[in-house]
Amino acid sequence: MWYSSLAYRGLRGAGTTTAESNESAFEHYTCYADDMQVRAGTTDDEINSAIAIDEFATGLCDRAKYIATIAEQGGLTLAFEQGKVVGFCCYDRSYFFEKPFISLLIIEEKARQRGFGRALLRAVAGDRPEIWTSTNRSNSAMRSLLKKEGWDFCGELHGLDVDDPELFFKKSS
Repeated sequence: MWYSSLAYRGLRGAGTTTAESNESAFEHYTCYADDMQVRAGTTDDEINSAIAIDEFATGLCDRAKYIATIAEQGGLTLAFEQGKVVGFCCYDRSYFFEKPFISLLIIEEKARQRGFGRALLRAVAGDRPEIWTSTNRSNSAMRSLLKKEGWDFCGELHGLDVDDPELFFKKSS
């Protein structure tokens, strides 16, 4: 059963809240199960764990700087199982036509299909009036998660990846 206890809005500046940080940064703990925790990633070790998960999943190391930058902006959210990072989500306010956008959501293979992706998606989407994301047509797991969570399909873009269009989704509260 999903439940959360949010101490939301205020990662930047040790609990202070500004209009800018209200939009992108959050300090929260959201529980999906007793051994799961979802919260902002802030330490070097946490950021490096997210980068390592990305590199293992993609076989590339070209997004490390982007993930670190998102973390510095307060947009990196991590999923933990028994204290170990098993997934992450990047929230970026300026990535997609200045719209709030989930640019990455990656779960370690051994932790998939256990609610971590759902917990990250819910934590980041929160009570935002609008948020966007995209995924490749070939990513049936992400498409299924978005459908179950009530995200609306908005269109597709051909040409980014050969024979695998990018599908765009929007969630409105």
